[in-house]
Amino acid sequence: MTWTQVAMSLFTIVQLLFAVWMFVRRQPRRDHFHLRASIVFAGFAIGTVAATWVGFSAVPSLMGEHAIASQFLTFTGVLVVIACCVMFCFDTPMWTALFCCTAGYTVQNLASGCDGLIRLVLAGGGADPDAPLPSTIGMVVSTILIFGIVYLTFVRQIEERGLVEVEDHGMLLMMLAVILLVIVFDLVNKSLPGYGVPTPVVVILRLIHGAVCAFLLIMEYEMLYSKRLALDVAAAERTIADGRRHYEASQRSIAAIDARCHDLRQQVRGMREGGVDDEALDRLENDITIYDSTMRTGNEALDVILTERRLLCEREGITFTCMADGAALSFMDPADIYALFGDALDGAMATVAGIEDESRRSIGLDVRRNRGMVVIHVECYSDGGKGHEGEASGRGYGMRSMLLVAERYHGTLVTNTRGDAVTLDVMLPLPS
Repeated sequence: MTWTQVAMSLFTIVQLLFAVWMFVRRQPRRDHFHLRASIVFAGFAIGTVAATWVGFSAVPSLMGEHAIASQFLTFTGVLVVIACCVMFCFDTPMWTALFCCTAGYTVQNLASGCDGLIRLVLAGGGADPDAPLPSTIGMVVSTILIFGIVYLTFVRQIEERGLVEVEDHGMLLMMLAVILLVIVFDLVNKSLPGYGVPTPVVVILRLIHGAVCAFLLIMEYEMLYSKRLALDVAAAERTIADGRRHYEASQRSIAAIDARCHDLRQQVRGMREGGVDDEALDRLENDITIYDSTMRTGNEALDVILTERRLLCEREGITFTCMADGAALSFMDPADIYALFGDALDGAMATVAGIEDESRRSIGLDVRRNRGMVVIHVECYSDGGKGHEGEASGRGYGMRSMLLVAERYHGTLVTNTRGDAVTLDVMLPLPS
């Protein structure tokens, strides 16, 4: 065993740990994380040195005629151990840990394959690829190149969208695919030059190995976010279903308020005729008017949600103006109308809630037909434009349910911030 062999083994394990860390680093950390991580790193360092000594000194046959089998068993065991170490350091489910480990293994094998190609190029140019300097340059260049591409292409997307809790047993099949297709393929490719296989054939196999690694990485990514999409759709559907129940309850409540306000008006009229103080009756009648002014747009579902939100705006000191052709929405399911307008107005109310200037605490709603489309426009002021930016980026079940409703009717939804004004526009095609 030489120091060069130890250094290369340590570089490989550090490369592998870093690849896994790229995917798992945003997961919740367990208590005493740095102590746990130090124990894991020290354990791998000691284990790597011990395994290198056994392979090159104690039992040389492990790196000789039995090299492929011994390395296959070693890397398979390391994969299982790393998955356990991820759960030891991070508060993450087994399937999510498995995703991070198999993805990290794939990235490390891509870098290893790239390093192998660089070595073949150096050998073809007459250089010794096993010399310390060319060997080091090949490993460093391949690591920076592959890890940089993977970060920009996959890891950054995962960090922006969030790593969901994977509960898919298909990950077990992916793990087997990584072990069989990636690890074995890489080990075989490394051994081919020793059997006298022509360099062009080895290069082609190296390129095929890289394509397989890239394909597996894409498959894992798609598996992860097809699950994420299903969860988002299910959550949005639950929001709409809750909106249906809320709509029915609100419909009954507003009907009861209308009936009660009608009774109170009759009582006020009788009290005026009986000579009760007019000023007190005016105040009472004004209070009744606030709750009796049900919106009339030509669409019952829209009337319910607008009346309800107008009362909330009144209570919060928010000016609410509305011009709505409710009849234009007659093709929509009442629950969808309730969900769409409820979430839109709730977002607008949350946006203006932090504004101290009462003259800017206002929301405007416009619903009209325009060239075969129903155009829904919501506009409000914001305190620095913070209110809708988070929603516009796709986070929050309110935005997701609105997008789901818009897509259900083959429409579009756009949010925009211009200065201190925030707008939301939904365009839905009218049925033929």
